[in-house]
Amino acid sequence: MPVTPTRHFGEIEFAEEAAIDFPSGLPGFEDHRRFLLIQAPEHAPLLFLQSLEGVQTCLPALPVKLVDPLYELAAAPEDLELLGPGPPGELLCLCVISAPNNRQATANLLAPILIRPSTGKGVQA
Repeated sequence: MPVTPTRHFGEIEFAEEAAIDFPSGLPGFEDHRRFLLIQAPEHAPLLFLQSLEGVQTCLPALPVKLVDPLYELAAAPEDLELLGPGPPGELLCLCVISAPNNRQATANLLAPILIRPSTGKGVQA
């Protein structure tokens, strides 16, 4: 199994099929196209998108429904096409969390990250 170094979690061993491919990259991180979704129990419910192409790039995220239970996803058809077909209800919808300079944390609900586990694809909608 491959191993990747991370800034916050040390070296992590992962199954190759656990890697999430973002064919279009992520805004601000266009050179990072492969990520791991890390669930660290001590930080739950926070999740982390760790780049496999840069040790320093690790994005904290939360499931959108935890931030806004009434959130309604309005994904563009081209975004859903990039993810490929999958079972109904499988889509994971996350919002990136930021806390610049130790200020109040904010959640990006305008551009959620969508992941389809069955295809291993992701997109920022």
